[in-house]
Amino acid sequence: MATVISWPLMLGLTIVVFTILFFLQRTFYRRLPRNFQIVDVLPPILIWNIHIISVQTLDNSFAPYLIIIWLTLLIAYVIYRGYLMQNFKFWPVLIFYWRITDLVLPIVYIIFVVLAVLR
Repeated sequence: MATVISWPLMLGLTIVVFTILFFLQRTFYRRLPRNFQIVDVLPPILIWNIHIISVQTLDNSFAPYLIIIWLTLLIAYVIYRGYLMQNFKFWPVLIFYWRITDLVLPIVYIIFVVLAVLR
């Protein structure tokens, strides 16, 4: 499946999806939850894009390694947070982790796009 869709096409589809979501958010802002942000939809799409671009440029998928590393960091953060606070609430940890994911995954994707363009 990753070899059927080219990475520039996926980049274009991602831009189209986020443009549509942007206009839907502007149109239906009263019906959406208050803390909903378009960037929260970004990580699953970026992981899929990283998988496609890494298969097509490096001949090996980088996405499983990325997910394993990312989940290991989540477990380490959960243990640290639980030890530090002595009481644990999962929802703030999950929101913090998802926001950090929103920041880091675009950087990883840009690195892969640059590698693909340079190849």
